[in-house]
Order: sequence, then C-alpha cells, then structure tokens
Amino acid sequence: MQVAVLGYGTVGKGVYAMLQNAQGLEPGPVLVRPGKEKESFQTSDLDAILSDPAVGAVAEVMGGIEPAFSYAKRVLESGKHFVTSNKALCAAHGLELAALA
Repeated sequence: MQVAVLGYGTVGKGVYAMLQNAQGLEPGPVLVRPGKEKESFQTSDLDAILSDPAVGAVAEVMGGIEPAFSYAKRVLESGKHFVTSNKALCAAHGLELAALA
C-alpha cells in the first residue's frame, strides 16, 4: 500500500525515507506548498492524492491546526487511512476526526 505524506520538512523527509524501506508499505506522493515541487513524487494538489487509488493511507507531518485539520477531514471523508502525531490538531479536533474515522 502506498502512503502519501502531507508535508516535506525535516519530519516529512524522514517519514518518506522510512517508507522507502518499510516492509509492506511504499512511499506515495508528497504534498508540498505550491511552487515547491522539485521531485517527481511531490505535488501541491491534495485532490491528486485523494483520487489516487494506489494511495491507501496518508501521514500528516505538517504540524499546526490549519490546513492540517481541513486536509485530515478530506482524507478521512475520501475513505483513506489517516495518521498523525500532531498534538495541536488532536487537542483541537481529535473527537471530530475520530467520529469521521
């Protein structure tokens, strides 16, 4: 299963590298800010990730509440698995996201 990554800072790069060696998982597209697409696996289009049937899960590593919350809702509404360690997001909207899941 491909895992998309939302964010490509220090943590995002680490998650992407780990996915390259993960058994049973493979790295999918990585969401970056518009104009920051430098690699073929990077996109600034969340809809491209959500509509990709090969992507089964999305890992959010952006931090903060927005746009992470809006993206998380869309990921869950699309039927994909969602993973985050974003404490601010979970504190502010964890119950709402759990209900969507």
